[in-house]
Amino acid sequence: SVIPYEFKYADWPLEYSTDDWERLSNHSNYLRLASRSGYSILAWDYKINKTNDLDELERLVLCHKTVILEGPPGVGKTYFYNQLVKSGKFEQCELITFNPATENSDFIGGLTPVLDTSTTPPTLKFDGMEGIFVRLLRASANHKILLWIDEVNRGNVAKIFGEFIGLLGTDEPYDISIKNIGLPSDVLHRTDYNLDNFHVVGTLNTADQSISTIDLAIRRRFQFVRMYHDFSILESSPPAVYRSDPSKVLALPRINAILDHYGSDAVLGHSYLYEL
Repeated sequence: SVIPYEFKYADWPLEYSTDDWERLSNHSNYLRLASRSGYSILAWDYKINKTNDLDELERLVLCHKTVILEGPPGVGKTYFYNQLVKSGKFEQCELITFNPATENSDFIGGLTPVLDTSTTPPTLKFDGMEGIFVRLLRASANHKILLWIDEVNRGNVAKIFGEFIGLLGTDEPYDISIKNIGLPSDVLHRTDYNLDNFHVVGTLNTADQSISTIDLAIRRRFQFVRMYHDFSILESSPPAVYRSDPSKVLALPRINAILDHYGSDAVLGHSYLYEL
């Protein structure tokens, strides 16, 4: 979940008893009981698909093809993108960052104003242009593609993807009609792309709660993977500040021990030390 829902199950008049909630959490992959600020709460947790191992993350991307990496800032999501690019597993990799101004016409395509220099003086005209999603989807017909979407929840995902969301998480390609992007007969045919070659990875900063959530129709098409801070990396690949004086970075785990009382999304990732 983007926003960590929390229920004070011992104090709020919920439908089931405390014993029922405890029993549910013991048999659930996504719920846990916790104590926070003197309250007993039932909160979302991630007992599965929780890893920082780059080989395991790569396996998940290659296997599931549509993946969202979530976690607090600084846990290495963008670093993993750079590793995927260097791996050579993909013939074409492109990164886009969603924001509240991102539109369907930017991502999928549509009429775009361009300067026509063939006239004197140059004039402004509108041409049908493919967005990054359609362009890379078409390239997947002959190449292995990685489309990386940073800050995926900062945009209106349902609106940005539009009808193309149906292509994600399916093994059955189909013809899809879309106007004004320069396609012959305004149709993208199933023979024009190959979903086996098309990989979409989004990143989601769970510490940013001022933005919209990902609705269920979108969530069920992605494999969600939780990433977390790992300070053992400092020993195997120490940043300069650690090599010069390890005591300077020992405060961060102690800070996180305090921040964790406000939820696991409030902690600071290990990459903050590499940016010093």
